[in-house]
Amino acid sequence: MDGIAELAGPDSAHESGSYRYELTGVAGPAKGIRTGNEEHAGSEFVITAGDLAMVARTAGPISEVAAGSRITAQCTLNVAADYEWDAFELPDLRADWYVHRLKIEQRQTDYVRGGPEGLLAGWPGKVLRSFEIERMSRWDDDRADTIMAWYVLDITPLPLS
Repeated sequence: MDGIAELAGPDSAHESGSYRYELTGVAGPAKGIRTGNEEHAGSEFVITAGDLAMVARTAGPISEVAAGSRITAQCTLNVAADYEWDAFELPDLRADWYVHRLKIEQRQTDYVRGGPEGLLAGWPGKVLRSFEIERMSRWDDDRADTIMAWYVLDITPLPLS
């Protein structure tokens, strides 16, 4: 069935910094993604599941997913900032959402080697504490060198008018 479902269970990755989902729908045409050095960085395409459409990215080549094919992707879901739609030439899939609940998770920052120079990069680690809030009135996530905050939303797309 087309749609999205949260993956649950011991391997659902909640402790490694992300919630995982399965998104089932129809793949649109893919386009290649290149780095600033014009190296292959993957491909992206739209997955449509009923009225819901999301941009999907994969490390594979454009030929990996045929346009019009029904696929199920295991994924994380991320919000794109308003400026990113134009800056990264994303298809305009902006929509309005109803927020049912909002939770803040404060996570330990795990540092890993990354980048060509081997610089340390912060990655969300173990959940230290989490709490629900009624309303977000400001961006106050107690960011420190050892803690990062993730905002976890329970949302539903508003019907198209």
